[in-house]
Amino acid sequence: MAGKKKKLSRQEQKLQKQQQKNRLRRRTGWQEPEAPEINWQLMEDLRPFFGRPDLEKGLAAVMELAVDSDELVHEPEFMSLFFLPTTAFMLFVAAMEENGLAADDYFALPEEVRSEKFFEIVEQILPELFTDEFRETLLERAETARTRFRDSGNEQKLWQTSAVQFILEMKGDEETDFYPGLIYTIATKSIEAGPLLMTPDDKDEGPFDEEAAQQRIDDVPGLRDYLNSMIRMAQEKFIHDMLDGELLFQLFTDAEIEEATELLEQDSGDSLDGAGDFLNRILTEPRRAEMGARMDVVLADLPEHLQGTRPFLEEIQADLPELEPQTASWAALIAALIGEINTYDPD
Repeated sequence: MAGKKKKLSRQEQKLQKQQQKNRLRRRTGWQEPEAPEINWQLMEDLRPFFGRPDLEKGLAAVMELAVDSDELVHEPEFMSLFFLPTTAFMLFVAAMEENGLAADDYFALPEEVRSEKFFEIVEQILPELFTDEFRETLLERAETARTRFRDSGNEQKLWQTSAVQFILEMKGDEETDFYPGLIYTIATKSIEAGPLLMTPDDKDEGPFDEEAAQQRIDDVPGLRDYLNSMIRMAQEKFIHDMLDGELLFQLFTDAEIEEATELLEQDSGDSLDGAGDFLNRILTEPRRAEMGARMDVVLADLPEHLQGTRPFLEEIQADLPELEPQTASWAALIAALIGEINTYDPD
């Protein structure tokens, strides 16, 4: 006669069931879904709406706040936010033509009709303008703005910014055609700024007034800060690509590269500091003149796809005679030296 089966304890029963579940999951290829990330502070900021007995009315109120968020564009966190203005303008013009509207016909429309048509076209091009990168930037700035509004006790703007952030976080999880009013306002100012940043046509009558053009840029709130941030980002990319050897302009001689390589291999310290010391030693006045002449050749032969680097190369050339450490041009030359060392082939 078989012995009586031992009764499992509650803990053992629980463990046995979990093991059975795990075996079933392995056989079926089941994977536990990731728990959604919840921004608890955002939920707290919107508690007056989501804490209501009627959640549907609360959500409708949040959507209304997001719709009316256009005035947030004047806040410091959002003032310098633009879609790429030239791209926004060109997309708008192309969409206008697709809708059978020539520029003259568009501007001949009554103001109310033209405004409605503008909104329709912006709505059409927004999916192309509103990239994941732009969304992440806007979310970061919304977090900063919410902290400021919360600390200052500005409930209305806190709720509006929270509503915008709520919608943007929702857009990251699912496809939705809804955009907060702030996004439409950013699109509008980006489209309007586009023509200000376009290179004048050679066929344009009269000389180009650089001072007037710069003043028009300054007249658009936040546009100058936006352009400066774009230039900084482009300059950082320029330096990074030279450091990685993706941009090579052959600014240094083979002898200089070999000497620098040997010194850096012997130096156990920071390679950037070592490269800076080497650069400081070799950049005599005659060598600066030679490098300036080399820059003339580089600029004259610069291929079309590298024309975007021209302003940074010209800046290095202009700074060469009195080049000082701790400047952007100095950092660029160090990056160029290290990039040439890492890609140098003596054969």
